[in-house]
Amino acid sequence: MSKHTPGPWTYIQENETCYIQGMIGGSPGYIGQVVGSNDNVLNNANLVAAAPEMFAALEHAIGHLDAYVKDNPVVSYALIHMKDAVNKAKGG
Repeated sequence: MSKHTPGPWTYIQENETCYIQGMIGGSPGYIGQVVGSNDNVLNNANLVAAAPEMFAALEHAIGHLDAYVKDNPVVSYALIHMKDAVNKAKGG
């Protein structure tokens, strides 16, 4: 998978559609859209717009939690799910 559009991402709402915006080649551009009922479209757009920051935070946490896996089965279980989520985001 190629790299994703770097964050931060924002959205612009027009009726029941939110257009996700990010920086493309140094200029703002549309990278996607979310369509749905008014409540759902805003909630989903907020989630999508937060994706780059959540992805970076998850990768950072994984890097620090690897050291605790041997001694803590709860951390091990959480780490497996965190790695699965990052792998999914990378297209795996």
